[in-house]
Amino acid sequence: MKNLISKIVLPIAVFMVAIVAAFASKGADSENTALEQGYIHASTPCEVSIECSPNGLTVCKVGSKQVFGMNAASQCTRTLYLPIQN
Repeated sequence: MKNLISKIVLPIAVFMVAIVAAFASKGADSENTALEQGYIHASTPCEVSIECSPNGLTVCKVGSKQVFGMNAASQCTRTLYLPIQN
């Protein structure tokens, strides 16, 4: 019986603890840390502005102008958001 516990049950228990520890240590806001260059529509289309986050709740603005992200076609149409402050 002791041999069974040490050969089967103990490795399974250690593996389960490792899985739980891996999920517990994952940062809750790891996806919110990457900022990207934002652009505003001013005197020229896609004028460089501030850095904003691709994820969030509040739309990123400079004054009253909304800040956009550049898409694959080099157009400033993607909505960007204010970075979440921790």
